[in-house]
Amino acid sequence: MDPAYWGIAVVLVVGIGLVGYGWLSDRRKAREYFAALAAPPERTIPGFHPDVRPPEYLSELQAVTRADGAGRTDLSDARRTALDARLSSATPFAAPWTRAEFATDAPGKRAVLEHPLILIVDDEVTTVRELLLPLEAAKQSDRPLVLVAPAIDEVVSDTLRANKLQRMLACVAVTLPDDKARAALAETVGAMIVTHGDLQSGWLPPEAFGTCDTWVSDAKRSWVLPTPGPDATG
Repeated sequence: MDPAYWGIAVVLVVGIGLVGYGWLSDRRKAREYFAALAAPPERTIPGFHPDVRPPEYLSELQAVTRADGAGRTDLSDARRTALDARLSSATPFAAPWTRAEFATDAPGKRAVLEHPLILIVDDEVTTVRELLLPLEAAKQSDRPLVLVAPAIDEVVSDTLRANKLQRMLACVAVTLPDDKARAALAETVGAMIVTHGDLQSGWLPPEAFGTCDTWVSDAKRSWVLPTPGPDATG
């Protein structure tokens, strides 16, 4: 064969080899590129230590079950009779609780909270995050918390209920849609009406809370009771 033809054949073989190698290399690089795009990004979590024990959370069953070893909070017969007498002369607000588990006196089917912090909000409470400051204030002062709002999201109610059942915090959440009734309640207990924006921004001065001697709620209404007279029986 003419040497010129041999040279052409060699060039063709080498050229085809190079083209094939380039095609295979491009395919591999393309696969690696798209695999990298589809993979989750690497994230460094500040303060994360894989050997640290993970936090424990309440199960749904635990959240609706009374804490182990928790004593009963039912009123004595004498105290219930005295409370009934006080309620008979008080004007209730149409502010029912959001969960029956807020009851502290099972026989009376009522939540009875002594000297609570009362927070009145002018709009629906939609997240637990909005209540971090009120919850902290109640915990720090070791006082019950009453939350009053036109509407309260189910998740918020369930979280407060779980805290109550697990004896983390004495509390009750009630709904009072009527604006005039909320204004009257605020005047009665000496509270400021807090806006939704206040809660979201974290603005909550101590004077925002109201209080009373005894707060009582059931499935239909709530009562604000003043300090009983010296002749009241307990």
